[in-house]
Amino acid sequence: MKKFLFPHRYKTVSGWIFYLSCLIGIFYLLEWFDEIPLFDLFEITVPNIFRLSVELFVFEENRSFWITNNIFDELLVFLVTISGLINSFSAEPIEDEFISTMRYDALVWSLFVNSGLLLFATAFIYGTAYFSVMAFFLVSILVFFNLRFKIMLYRHYHS
Repeated sequence: MKKFLFPHRYKTVSGWIFYLSCLIGIFYLLEWFDEIPLFDLFEITVPNIFRLSVELFVFEENRSFWITNNIFDELLVFLVTISGLINSFSAEPIEDEFISTMRYDALVWSLFVNSGLLLFATAFIYGTAYFSVMAFFLVSILVFFNLRFKIMLYRHYHS
């Protein structure tokens, strides 16, 4: 497992970026940033490769290849995912078999919790609110894994 881990020196910086971008993502999902003019900087022209309309999976023949889109949410997903992966899978100062086992247990636990919450959300959340929930579940397994692994490490080092 050790050969798949990032160096420990990346853990602190990626952790700050990960948790701050998660906080920004929560505020973004709650639509607290709608009136801030700073987000106009993220309005750029991007290729619309699949040429989908506003209604999901409805193809339009006359839709332009280039559209104007706010790419803040895409950049936020990239930032949360990359920093979360680096933070989650950076080696600890002392990386032994027990830490590897704790990492594995936290990963399995986060997968089960994420899947359970996903099934619950699928059963009880409908319409466009479901897409907001799916945006959360896109990165929640990393959040759950990080929190669970940090708690397990804290208990290990302070027991």
